[in-house]
Amino acid sequence: MYKRIQKWLPDISGGDIKVALVIWVCAVVILFVYFGPTDNWSWDPSYYYAQLRSPVIDHDLDFRGETETAGIEPAVSYRGLLPSPWPIGPSILWSPFFLIAHAITSIFNLPQENGYSSIYIAFVSIGSVFFAALGLIVIYRICRFFTDRFLSLVTAIMCLTATPLLFYTFRQPIMAHTTGIFAASMVVLLFIFLDLGKLSISKSGFLFGVFCGLTFLTRWVGLLMLVFPVAYYLNGLINTYKVKTKPEFIQNLKQIAIFAGVFLLTISPQLALWYRIHGQILIVPQQGTSFVNNLLPINLLNVLFSTNRGLLLWSPFVFISLLGIFLIPYKRIKITALVYLGLLILLLGYRTDWFGGGGFGSRYFVESLPVLVIGFVSIANPLAKSVWGKFGIALFAIAMTTHQLMLVHTVEFGVEPGWVNLTRYVEGKPIGFRFQLNSLFRLITNPNWWIASRPYLAEDRQTLLVNLFSPEIKLLAGSIQVLALVLSPILAVIIFLLRKSISRSNLHIISTILISYLILWSLYIIFL
Repeated sequence: MYKRIQKWLPDISGGDIKVALVIWVCAVVILFVYFGPTDNWSWDPSYYYAQLRSPVIDHDLDFRGETETAGIEPAVSYRGLLPSPWPIGPSILWSPFFLIAHAITSIFNLPQENGYSSIYIAFVSIGSVFFAALGLIVIYRICRFFTDRFLSLVTAIMCLTATPLLFYTFRQPIMAHTTGIFAASMVVLLFIFLDLGKLSISKSGFLFGVFCGLTFLTRWVGLLMLVFPVAYYLNGLINTYKVKTKPEFIQNLKQIAIFAGVFLLTISPQLALWYRIHGQILIVPQQGTSFVNNLLPINLLNVLFSTNRGLLLWSPFVFISLLGIFLIPYKRIKITALVYLGLLILLLGYRTDWFGGGGFGSRYFVESLPVLVIGFVSIANPLAKSVWGKFGIALFAIAMTTHQLMLVHTVEFGVEPGWVNLTRYVEGKPIGFRFQLNSLFRLITNPNWWIASRPYLAEDRQTLLVNLFSPEIKLLAGSIQVLALVLSPILAVIIFLLRKSISRSNLHIISTILISYLILWSLYIIFL
């Protein structure tokens, strides 16, 4: 029986047509059951969307009146423009989807509502789902370097269903995490290609420059991804110096120079935006109050063990993966991964908002998933060699998925009594563990809670499943979700075609297209 299942199990990096079918069926089911973008646009989402909408619809960079800042009046720059504390990368990566929506509304004379109509939100949201899907496909490919198809597929699925990526793909897609995981996964894949000798060093500078630039352009913390090119080139310089091979030493220096130049070109839209708003190309985008006034990373233990979004209790899959990094069989990959994750945890230890502010879950670890999965498969590999071991891994995946769904549901219903103390949650204060047990018990004993309408959320933002089971069937109320569902087969076909393109031979083409588009955006911003 298991062999028949294993034979049918698709290799999602391969060319089998059943891969497209699996992608489409999964997309339809998930979009119908779980896709319900929240209409809470306070802070981050409103800025990301303003950085996209304003240049296209208003043809300016005046974000005032477009951002939701919870009643706080942010200061403007000396040029009278509202600065954005968040990067422009996600907005640019979503822009093709926004432009398609804009073209459709213009051609068919549909209501635009100044760029806020359902078609715009649906296209941008599905664009966010698109980048999450690409990131997961790349994560699957990363896992395949270390394990078989079964464990690779289960691990990639858990990256979506057992982490906050679930929330930021289907509940709050207008956030940077989906684009961030795509960029980060490409850096890790490139590093593995190079470290295992499957890609020539002559292409490394350009490729590292594009994808490391993209990680910074989507998430400030993406700058930590520089650990990977630094580790690669430092190892190359040391080895070539030891054996006195001057041509190879010079080749490493040449690639470092190319990397630096391409990195700057890749982040040029951000530099252009800063220049237009502040009159200078380099600024510190977020206030110093983001960090603790202490020489020690006093929140380090909270990051790992706090009852309020600590890794152990809020994402056990990530915590176990973190431990597994020590078991990675390739020494250079293991050391580089440990350095990267160590710096990330150390940085969060110094953050005042180490818990993620008003966001959901241990979200600051989403972009590290392409690294963490190597740790998880290193731990799980011995188990995956037997049928019973695979069965145990599958049960673990189900348990982790259930746990994450419970947490999402608990936080979404936190405004109602009996779920979680939402005030303490938002402030990052301890909230205990009992609420998790209570929530799980409530959801098991009363399954109707799974399809209950989320409080204080408009009908058009509830899931199609929830609207289907409402007292009055209101499927058409979810126009954003219906549009996303209609787009799902197109999305599945595009992903099916692209997943084969993410290979050694095509990385250069993908990178060239990306950097060309980013340079066009930087020029547009400068001359806007």
